[in-house]
Amino acid sequence: MKPPETVRALVDFANIPPDSTELVHHIEEVDIPLADPRQCTHHDTLCAHCAHTWTSQHLFTESLPWGKQYRNTTDP
Repeated sequence: MKPPETVRALVDFANIPPDSTELVHHIEEVDIPLADPRQCTHHDTLCAHCAHTWTSQHLFTESLPWGKQYRNTTDP
């Protein structure tokens, strides 16, 4: 079986519009490209070595192919 090329995650693109003082949340589901750790940019691609850094801003909606240890820091 071929490993997945992407993983889906929820991201909050929150911002304060120019004519407001209130934070507006805009949640989107995105596909993040997976990469071999030797070729990962750790910014535009995701690998087993950098997955833990993505959990503060991304909620993975799929299991990562290398295990659940990085899935979501809020999971029990």
